[in-house]
Amino acid sequence: MAVMGSKNKSEHNPNDIPFNRHHLFFQKASYKGTFQRRFRNHEGLVIPVLKTAHKELHNVLGPPPKPTSDMMEGCLEVLSQDLSELDVNPFYALNAVVNYLGVYKERTDDISLAIHAERIQRHLGFQAVILSNNTLMEVRQNEQR
Repeated sequence: MAVMGSKNKSEHNPNDIPFNRHHLFFQKASYKGTFQRRFRNHEGLVIPVLKTAHKELHNVLGPPPKPTSDMMEGCLEVLSQDLSELDVNPFYALNAVVNYLGVYKERTDDISLAIHAERIQRHLGFQAVILSNNTLMEVRQNEQR
């Protein structure tokens, strides 16, 4: 007899797609305190992806450089605006953060902060390449074609 809530293999739905959630800013242990966790867990910075792509990403890439508190605050401000685009484009927030970091990089007088912002941008770009066509939305759209 099956335990309540578990699926026996014969009950597996072949239409189920194995997805989980990818945090663009990882490792979890690096983000401490309410503010940093709020940044890391922002709905736009967590993308549903195929488990296989998620595993591949973590096998290929180490964690991104951790943004400074100032950078996190700026990103959250940008992301506090209209997020309805997330329904159409799962990379909307990623692009918004990359754009924000580009502006941050150009406006800062501190070369080390500019380089840090550039490294975060580059890492997010690598993630986007690996994750493209592997988000829940992309897979569902491809199935309908």
